[in-house]
Amino acid sequence: MEFPMNRRAQSGFTLVELGIVLAIIGLLVGGILAGQSMIRASELRTVATSLVQYEGAITAFKARFRALPGDLLNATSYWGVASGGCPNGAGTGTQTCNGDGDKLITNTSSYVYESVRGWQHLINAGLIEGNYTGVQNVSAPFLTLGVNTPKSVLPNVAYSLNSVGGVGNAFCGVGGSCWGTWSWSAASVFVGSISGVAATGAALSPPDLYNLDMKLDDGKPDFGKFQTRMNTNCVLSTTSPTEYAVSLTDKNCSINYIVVSPQT
Repeated sequence: MEFPMNRRAQSGFTLVELGIVLAIIGLLVGGILAGQSMIRASELRTVATSLVQYEGAITAFKARFRALPGDLLNATSYWGVASGGCPNGAGTGTQTCNGDGDKLITNTSSYVYESVRGWQHLINAGLIEGNYTGVQNVSAPFLTLGVNTPKSVLPNVAYSLNSVGGVGNAFCGVGGSCWGTWSWSAASVFVGSISGVAATGAALSPPDLYNLDMKLDDGKPDFGKFQTRMNTNCVLSTTSPTEYAVSLTDKNCSINYIVVSPQT
């Protein structure tokens, strides 16, 4: 005598059961994506907060010492001379080196480390926290996260100081990398991956930049104090005025946050 096979076993999942499984999968995927979005939003808020803090610290330093951090002509009279000698030597404690006093944060043949001395000067003045050597690495990469330049909450992303378009660097004017008169600065904080002597390498997406720009400035990539480079992976056009290319999500961009203009 033959017994009939279990019909349920033959038919597999019912449509209702499949629907429930797909719904659960959708909820899980949606939850993961939402969680990732929340994490990214939190990281960008932290970057915005850091930029505001650095802006306040640099402004306070300039008001107190009548000079920019790193460029201070008599820094050693406040904090002592680096035991390894200046301009290249590393010191202990607060020991440091002077800048050249030209009202720009630059790297020249005689004062080669103003961009990293700047962080050391800000710490010595009690305006930011941390412990940075004030000395560039002897070969590329010239910056090391957390050693001579601050690191961001974003993976492999640094902050760095410089004067955009200033003597001794070429962040503007090469390949049309910067915009207009506002691209010049006496002091800028860059946010990006390490490239040469600054944090100008690819690190953020156009939506990231737009998010930060709206928090800190005017939402425009080519105006105001928050700008990005002329890069068609970041903006709709290299002709000003333009907008962020927010439909692109690859992290091909970096930030130039202008803290002090040449006129101030």
